Amino acid sequence: RIFAMDLLNALVEKGLRRESPTREEALAVLATSDDELLDVVAAAGKVRRQWFGRRVKLNYLVNLKSGLCPEDCSYCSQRLGSKAEILKYTWLKPDEATTTHTYEDRVSTVQQAQAAGMSACSGLIAGMGETDEDLVDVVFSLRELDPDSVPVNFLIPFEGTPLAKEWNLTPQRALRILAMVRFVCPDVEANSIFLGDYLTSEGQAGKDDLAMIADAGFEVEGADTTTLPAHRADAPVAVRRRGAGTDLAPNA
Repeated sequence: RIFAMDLLNALVEKGLRRESPTREEALAVLATSDDELLDVVAAAGKVRRQWFGRRVKLNYLVNLKSGLCPEDCSYCSQRLGSKAEILKYTWLKPDEATTTHTYEDRVSTVQQAQAAGMSACSGLIAGMGETDEDLVDVVFSLRELDPDSVPVNFLIPFEGTPLAKEWNLTPQRALRILAMVRFVCPDVEANSIFLGDYLTSEGQAGKDDLAMIADAGFEVEGADTTTLPAHRADAPVAVRRRGAGTDLAPNA
């Protein structure tokens, strides 16, 4: 318990200074016990409040095309060859569709967006059978890439996809993953949620999401709110890069 508090205090101090933890510290967060979990969440919350206060950014998903996708991402119910029972409709002819992207393609996409002066978004999907080491690897890769937004997604293992049986997540593990990402990427935007439904699965009603946010003591960002801290919002990537849209998860 004493070790855990020393670890968390060190992580908070680093996060408030925008310093990177070590890989060993990041792995230690994922290895904390359930008895220490509230301390982990509280420590990550201190870093969050420093850079984003209690603001929550709401995002909405609109599925402009459902199913019939030319990509073969194993986690997705819309993947090429998927047998998941979802609605299927498209606006593209087969000979007009993009091929499956490599990891390098995804990194290049983010870098090109940054080079064009755009605010890049790149994150991860957890729960696909990865190890703690895998999670730490991808988060440190994201820090190196330095996008402004790092969404953390959790796998819904749809029947009809190769990852249908991968029920690996618990609420406790999800919280540890979120805390670890916050410590490694302290000042990036990772404090948003999708309101209501997802692309091919139902979420809870939007009004329930809003009630949950309010009950937890958070506040929804207004359309005129600048999400990013000033040092990120005002400086180009080349200036603020400190050795940290698309997910970096390879097509497993």
